[in-house]
Amino acid sequence: MHHFLACYDISSDKNRSRVEKILLRYGQRVQKSVYEIRLPLHNLQSVVRECQSYLEECDSLRFYLLCSTCRETTMQLTRTQWKVNWGPLVV
Repeated sequence: MHHFLACYDISSDKNRSRVEKILLRYGQRVQKSVYEIRLPLHNLQSVVRECQSYLEECDSLRFYLLCSTCRETTMQLTRTQWKVNWGPLVV
């Protein structure tokens, strides 16, 4: 299994909703238009094809492969809190 960060900029509400539903089948929303998804690398092509039919010329959908170190190293800022997870430390 591989982990990806998927993010989009889709102008049509209808198309955006369809892409959201596709991405939610494979992962979870972490921000309004950003998802962490998990699937075998060979299945990414199917997800891309499925989503592509809902993209217009001005739209964008990107997938970033997250290595295991990247997934464990996260930083999150909210209005009241700054969370940092540097993952396991190797000594």
